Amino acid sequence: MPLTDIKIRQAKAGNKPTKLTDGNGLYLLVNPSGSKLWRYKYRIAGKENLFAIGEYPTISLQDARTARDDARELVKKGLHPSHARQEVLAAGLSVISCSRHMILPRRTYASQTENPTGRATGDSR
Repeated sequence: MPLTDIKIRQAKAGNKPTKLTDGNGLYLLVNPSGSKLWRYKYRIAGKENLFAIGEYPTISLQDARTARDDARELVKKGLHPSHARQEVLAAGLSVISCSRHMILPRRTYASQTENPTGRATGDSR
């Protein structure tokens, strides 16, 4: 049975880590410390692998499902989602984990988007 937000919020930490499964390899790991971590379990070439999606509530249930679906597409192509994320970060790009695409690269435009004058940036004469 798929997880609901209520079930996730009500999940209590026990003496051992607990897995709350959502389906298709996605589960929430509830640690004894109380942290709740999204994980995606998959297989490539018969070997089981684990992809860390993020921490709840920073990553919502819907975002975790979207990330799982995007990771599944990579796995179907024989690519490891964690390797793809590392390549994006190594290229000097940032990863938006809560977007429509799990590994959507975006250049950081902090200096361009934070304009204290409120005027549009660019060459206007």
